[in-house]
Amino acid sequence: MPNRTHNRPIDLFVFDLDGTALGGYEPYDRLPDPFSQFLDDLSDRGILWGINSTWSPHLQMPMIARSAVRSRPAFMIGRTGLMIAYVNATLDTITIDAEHHQRVEQACQHFSEHALPTLARWYQTHASDDFHWSTLRDEPLMQYLIATGTTPRSRHGQLREALQHFITQHEHLHAQDHSTQPGWIVTPVLMTKGAALKTMQQKLGIESARTMVAGDEMNDLTMMQPTHGQYCVCPDNAHATIKAHVQRYHGCIGDQPCSDGIILAARQLLSAADG
Repeated sequence: MPNRTHNRPIDLFVFDLDGTALGGYEPYDRLPDPFSQFLDDLSDRGILWGINSTWSPHLQMPMIARSAVRSRPAFMIGRTGLMIAYVNATLDTITIDAEHHQRVEQACQHFSEHALPTLARWYQTHASDDFHWSTLRDEPLMQYLIATGTTPRSRHGQLREALQHFITQHEHLHAQDHSTQPGWIVTPVLMTKGAALKTMQQKLGIESARTMVAGDEMNDLTMMQPTHGQYCVCPDNAHATIKAHVQRYHGCIGDQPCSDGIILAARQLLSAADG
């Protein structure tokens, strides 16, 4: 692990994969060479980097191995916060964070046995006439509440308020807007990128004030809060809500898509912070 000093504005750079680090280059399943060089430049300055993605760490490790990057991630967060893992220097061994795994197992059990039935009762009472409830096949902890084609816009606003009120009363649940359809995704609260990043910051002893976070989609929003990263960047292809968030907290939006935009935005912020 590089020695960290305070002659630079950040100690940690965390990024999403799809649409953030990946995209616009072929083959898709490797970090683009300019982005790999950017990560190595950060590492040479003693700045750690980590991945926070929906990809399982078991898929992230070979992706890194296929890339030109010389440095290694301080951690790999996968399955939207459910997994934290580490790799060795030769990228042939992966270690799952056992403490985090145990916490997630307990949270998932509570979600299945208690929170999910409670959510089902709320759905039958408040939303079953206008919203369709489904579960993502590849990630059964994700519950989708999507408006039907006949749901009026006013009803969508009413349900948003009702769901937000319901979530505030159940600390084990988290809800976020769906990126492309009118509706929401409900998960266990630990199934967020923000919760997993906070776990790693505590383990590494790194403050949010010295963390930069890069993302492009709605599920990146929890890790892009000021409580997790004072510096936030996104590419030109980012969701409008993400762009608005980055502007609100004086981050930087790259004027190019995916990793090229992230490099431009991150360098601009780092240059300004370096003074």
